[in-house]
Amino acid sequence: MLDSRYLFHWAKSEGFVKDMVARATGANYPAVSDKTVKTSLIPLPPLAEQERIADTLDKADALRRKDQKLLQKYDELAQSIFNEMFGDPKHNLKGWDILPFGNLIHGIKAGTSLGGEDRELLPGEFGVLKISAVTSGVFKQEEYKVPVQSEIVKEKVTVKKDDLLFSRANTRELVGAVAIAEDSYPNLMLPDKLWRIDLDPAQLRKYYCRAILTDKNIRYHLTKTATGTSGSMLNISMGKLKDLEIPVPPIELQEEFDALSKRILVQKQLLEKSSVQSSSLFTSLLSSYFS
Repeated sequence: MLDSRYLFHWAKSEGFVKDMVARATGANYPAVSDKTVKTSLIPLPPLAEQERIADTLDKADALRRKDQKLLQKYDELAQSIFNEMFGDPKHNLKGWDILPFGNLIHGIKAGTSLGGEDRELLPGEFGVLKISAVTSGVFKQEEYKVPVQSEIVKEKVTVKKDDLLFSRANTRELVGAVAIAEDSYPNLMLPDKLWRIDLDPAQLRKYYCRAILTDKNIRYHLTKTATGTSGSMLNISMGKLKDLEIPVPPIELQEEFDALSKRILVQKQLLEKSSVQSSSLFTSLLSSYFS
């Protein structure tokens, strides 16, 4: 009566998930019983049709997963190049100078705390970025919300080409995320949880800076200074970031790394678009079969 792969995809559909969330009980640890699951209604076409639907969804899911794996390969390539050129920052066997981060920058600029709604910007409106605009390591200009325009009273810190953006607040896994804006977005503002870091170009280049701030050992030293009683949201202070000591290779070597990193990032951005499309296709198919 029921194809197991068809059942698997139905259990991931938005309708089933929403139904389970709505019927879950328990404040601290919401759960559903097996009885609740068994009473769910599943659309049940003939077995041959179920198998056809499952085949289509399997292929769409495989495409989505392939894009995600390729994105991971680009990150691994960038990390491999970094290790080859600069070595492990933890041991600094190449003997680079170690300097406080604050000595290598001109300043840090914070945005403004504003609420907002998820919708498209209208002409003349300003949007405020979400933290998710930088958490992947690639700047995502579509990750914004639209505040009440009359509430925008402070100086607007908008996104400019080549801005190095840093997330000062997030979960332990994501706090300290860094991304570089490849274009200017004069209608997008920084929130208070995102900082723009203005580097001293004579000492530090942006792609090297992005790489060193996301190195696992550097991140360990940075995140252990983060404050917050909840594991879901930690904060890094501006002072702690400036005190962070990092290795500083010769600027010529940083420039070489920047050139390689930019080429990798361009390819990764193209793949990001493909990944979004393959994910949207899979979601759309799920919705069409199980709505």
